[in-house]
Amino acid sequence: MFSFLKRSSLNSHLSNLKWLYAPTPSAIVFALQTSAAAFVGLYIAFWMQLDSPYWAAITVWVVSLATPEENDSKAHWLIVGTLIGAITGMLIVAAFPQQPALFIILVGMWVSGCCFMSRFMSNFRVHAFRMAAITGALVALDSVSNPNSCFDVAFSRGSYVILGVFLQKLFSSICVGDRLHIRVEWLQKKLTENVNTTCLMFSNFFAGNNDNLNKNKSIFLNIYDLNQQSEFVDLAAESRSHLGAHGRMTLSIANGILIKIFCLENLLKTSPTHKQLGDLPNRLSAFFIELPKLIISHHNTSFLTNTFEKIQQHFYEKLEELGSTFIHPDKNNSAKEAEFYFTHCAIIYDILTEIELLFQHFNAHIRPNQSIYSKIYSYTNFYKAFYTWLRIFSAILIGGIIWEITAWENGSLFILFICILSCIIHLTDLPRPVSIGFFKGTCFAIFVTSLINFVFIPKFYTIDGLAYLLIICMVVAGLAVSKGVMRINTIAYSIFFFVLVQYNNQHIINETTYFNMALCVFMSAAFITLTTFLIFPFSDKNESYFACKKLIKNVQQLTWNVRQIPSTQEWIAAESCNLVYMLRHITKRPQEEQNQYFFGALASISIGIQLIKIRLCITDNKMLSKEFKKLFKDLCKAIRTRHPNQEKTHLLYYQLIDYIQQQESKKEYVHILASLCILKSQLKNYEDFIIITNRSRLFIE
Repeated sequence: MFSFLKRSSLNSHLSNLKWLYAPTPSAIVFALQTSAAAFVGLYIAFWMQLDSPYWAAITVWVVSLATPEENDSKAHWLIVGTLIGAITGMLIVAAFPQQPALFIILVGMWVSGCCFMSRFMSNFRVHAFRMAAITGALVALDSVSNPNSCFDVAFSRGSYVILGVFLQKLFSSICVGDRLHIRVEWLQKKLTENVNTTCLMFSNFFAGNNDNLNKNKSIFLNIYDLNQQSEFVDLAAESRSHLGAHGRMTLSIANGILIKIFCLENLLKTSPTHKQLGDLPNRLSAFFIELPKLIISHHNTSFLTNTFEKIQQHFYEKLEELGSTFIHPDKNNSAKEAEFYFTHCAIIYDILTEIELLFQHFNAHIRPNQSIYSKIYSYTNFYKAFYTWLRIFSAILIGGIIWEITAWENGSLFILFICILSCIIHLTDLPRPVSIGFFKGTCFAIFVTSLINFVFIPKFYTIDGLAYLLIICMVVAGLAVSKGVMRINTIAYSIFFFVLVQYNNQHIINETTYFNMALCVFMSAAFITLTTFLIFPFSDKNESYFACKKLIKNVQQLTWNVRQIPSTQEWIAAESCNLVYMLRHITKRPQEEQNQYFFGALASISIGIQLIKIRLCITDNKMLSKEFKKLFKDLCKAIRTRHPNQEKTHLLYYQLIDYIQQQESKKEYVHILASLCILKSQLKNYEDFIIITNRSRLFIE
């Protein structure tokens, strides 16, 4: 038994090290290209007799990512941020060279201000503000002891960044090759996977496999990440191909379909109406499993189109039939069942319409033939940005006080590392685990560099001899990046590895300098880790509350008479960002509470979709009476209240239903009636969502 446990433990350890002894081809290419670029940058810096050549290698690793498009985008914004930061750093030194307190306050304001603004950016535009903050702090703190060298420091740091960016771009272009073909294939593969999953979940719903639905809640996170990555296809592709835009539209529609599937599944827990559809669910389940293959293969397209049209027509006829005989649901129980059945059919018909649109954009992505624009949405929140500003400014201010009190020789370097780590750690969605991973990577960098500085470097007297040692360390770090769990640790290791080895043209680092530098690095990493727990501590409950509050606020804004009504795809794409952010911060809560938040958030998005549809119907149909518009306005007002009254909301809903029943031609109101029924079906979850959100607010306060 003990031998079996030892063997299983050994196998577990070996599987964790698979990235090292059995790396993937892409990981090997990435490690070799980045290591080669870093070493060439280091060699050029030695050849040019620059004062701190290790910054060239650090820049290569900072820029390094898996694809050329990401490198191009990140490098572009890094250069912009570097230029702005270098100018700002010189201005800070010129303003307060002899006033430590004002100098530190100004550095803190600059760094925290840049991080505050970056919270409202998406993708690698964040790096412009991040690099502006880091470069400004670096130039100011490096030259504060000798203000006359300010321009030289700014020029050298800018040269390192441009050199590192150029080398990484050169080597990645050589290694990756035809990047357009690779990126398009990658996006098509990911889109196909998500389309297949969407159809499979719809099929599972009809088959009654609700367990599979609950297991696939993480698909919203995958779609969000893929949506962010689609921007880089636009960078690689021709300007008129619109590949990424069609991909984003496909993902937005898939998100809407999934939201409706989960809402329908939750609705049917209380009122199962599958039995009223006869054997249709089984036939639909089989059809939607095969649908993605038929669409991609383009075989029997006429049969596919006819089958899909028949299914849509069947549900539309059901809607017209039920809508024409719809009566007040309070009159008898059979009427309530009819209402549930009508809502059931309305959601399915809505999903079928979305699926048709989904495959139109999916096919247009494979063979783009029309111009289209689709905005990239990301999660933004003023409170989150404000707390980020407070944390970073407070950390730099406390670091400055420590420097002033202790008169530490490496105090300026300590604050510089605080600025750099703050810009990296506090701008992530999960600062606490990231800070812990960064601290572990820092400790490992100190351990490895101590061996290199005291054991290996004394045996090498030329750059060529040192190269063999450094290449091994760089390649191992490059392979570790491919393992997602170790990515943060590796970033910390890569940055501080070059700082602590301290290559120089004239000399190698001595023991005293190394110990002071290692202590400074260790203290800064430990200090930043503590700030995530002590200075305006980061909390999953706070973050999930902000996301929930934003979901509710956005629904309430739709109930006003807004001039510009967003499309349903725009609404879904924007609100999915809030949904994903909320999901990432409720993972540690009990499953029952997670479900309340999940279905409440979906209900808020679904209600928003129906409000948009009804508003568009009112805008397009000029024949609707003022009485109907007034009733709908009152319903919106009831939904908008901070503490919704369910009885009042239902009363207004029934008044709208009665108004529609009094009309001679009810067919014109089928779509409005369907939207009203779907909206009403989600009100209970939405009201529970508001209650649980307000309760969490009281707990936070």
